[in-house]
Amino acid sequence: TAYYASAHDSTNEADARRSLADVQRLTGRFNEASAEYQHALEVYRASRDNFGIVDALLGLGRIYLDQLLLDEAAEYYAEALQMTRSIEYELGEADADLGLAELSLLRNRADQALNSAQAAQQKYTAMHNALGTAHANQLLGEINLRRGQLSYASSMLERSLRTYKAIAYRIGQAESAAAQGEAQLLRGFLASSLTSFEEAQQMAHALRNSHIECAVLRGQGDVYSRQGHTAQAEDRYQAARQLAQALSSPIKERETANIILRSARLALFNGRLGEAFAYLDAVKPLLPAIEPPSQAYPLAALMQGQWQMTLGNFTQAEIHFNQALSLAEARQEPMVAAESLLAIAQTRLSRGELDAASDTFLAAGRQFQQLESTRGDGQAMLGLAQTFIGQQAWQQARAQCDGALTRFQQSDDQPGQADAQFTLGLAQRGSDETHQAFSHFEQALTLYRQQQQPLGEADTHFELAGISLEQDHMEQAQRALTDAIALVERVTNTLSLPDQRRAFLQQYAELYALTAITLVRRDQDAQARQTLASYTRIAGSRAVIDYIKAYETQIPVAGEDIRETEAQANKNLLKRLKQLRNTL
Repeated sequence: TAYYASAHDSTNEADARRSLADVQRLTGRFNEASAEYQHALEVYRASRDNFGIVDALLGLGRIYLDQLLLDEAAEYYAEALQMTRSIEYELGEADADLGLAELSLLRNRADQALNSAQAAQQKYTAMHNALGTAHANQLLGEINLRRGQLSYASSMLERSLRTYKAIAYRIGQAESAAAQGEAQLLRGFLASSLTSFEEAQQMAHALRNSHIECAVLRGQGDVYSRQGHTAQAEDRYQAARQLAQALSSPIKERETANIILRSARLALFNGRLGEAFAYLDAVKPLLPAIEPPSQAYPLAALMQGQWQMTLGNFTQAEIHFNQALSLAEARQEPMVAAESLLAIAQTRLSRGELDAASDTFLAAGRQFQQLESTRGDGQAMLGLAQTFIGQQAWQQARAQCDGALTRFQQSDDQPGQADAQFTLGLAQRGSDETHQAFSHFEQALTLYRQQQQPLGEADTHFELAGISLEQDHMEQAQRALTDAIALVERVTNTLSLPDQRRAFLQQYAELYALTAITLVRRDQDAQARQTLASYTRIAGSRAVIDYIKAYETQIPVAGEDIRETEAQANKNLLKRLKQLRNTL
């Protein structure tokens, strides 16, 4: 630039300024890059260099696109496209088509983006422009990733990656490898996904591209979360959030919101409910700054629903899930839409609406199959299994569980495998296959412990205690019930608001009541009162009183099959249970 300026060669100086601006854009110095391109545009217009004008307009469009200033980008791309057609500048037309395709994708118009990207790809291919074809293939991969066409997306990304490697275009390699990692994650190829993410991270870090590296760290966190490695997932999310703070607005808000929502999901999974609530509260002020609305909007509604679901507010949860479904469909986010539909089915199951739940699980399963999501299909099958358990259709439940477990194993989904083992235990216990049920519960317990999932552990301890009580192993049952209560109270203590603690703990009335009954049966009445006092102080007494009353009706005190000593012992037990109720 300096040499051309000293030689008063304005046209070549403008070309040099454009090259300088491209470097500035890649390092995030957008204002400087924009100024250089504007200077070049003025020179080209003064000299009536139409090809230079088009290139300058395209460069300015790219600068604004990278800043998510979509209206400004659209204006420059549209002007460039109009001029390319008048001067028959095919390469410029392909570049404009590609820019408009990316613009449409950011505006959640995936079908429109697909048409523009395919038009660009055809032009680049006809002109044997390898770099342009690679750019088009990369964007086509990202578009089909959004549309849920995962195999095709992965194929297109692989093509672009090969070309970028052949010509040593490292920024393209980093972007394509990151998108490939996301596609492999959604397809359930977690080991391959990690490899792609690691390759992308190394290149992004070497290029000092914080935006790509931030997205890669978030993707790695998603993989580790799926594998049940919660500590590693949390580390990646924290690292991604730190990098996001260095990004410019509104990219910073978009990335930060996506990371916080994933951190909230992980906190819910680990039973850190208070932390999850804080994350969801922190994301609310970020959403209005995200323009155009991104995946964060339906994801935020989905996570709000999961939060309400964990507290036991099923009706409120379904309102959020329906909102997430509407937002996801409006923004052409089919994977989030399928997850929202699955969550709606789970709320209906929790309310005992078994037919409605079954229909919704089937609909969710069909959507996951269309999206090539092995994991999602497994989750829908597991939901159907739980519905069959509610209908006491044990054989059908086991068949669905076996299918779900196979899919979770194929996709290396460790949390899914734990839930499948637990549900298999329920189905086998229902059909009186106690030994097999015990084995599946033990496997589920091991997985839940490895994943640091306290509520899964608590539910499994409760079921194991039920088997021990059936076999009259009172001490073993009491130990399991005590462990379950300790886990539930650990989670309860993460909540600071009384209403939240009450709503959450009310779901475990049966656990506390059964524990107290077991303690009374083992002549530990004082400890039984203490156990129930810790519950009723927060959640109230009505539910446990009703449960104890229902249990009392099942205690025989007379009949031909009851010996006198047994009848007397049962009368004494009834008396002490009534005394226990009266203390509440």
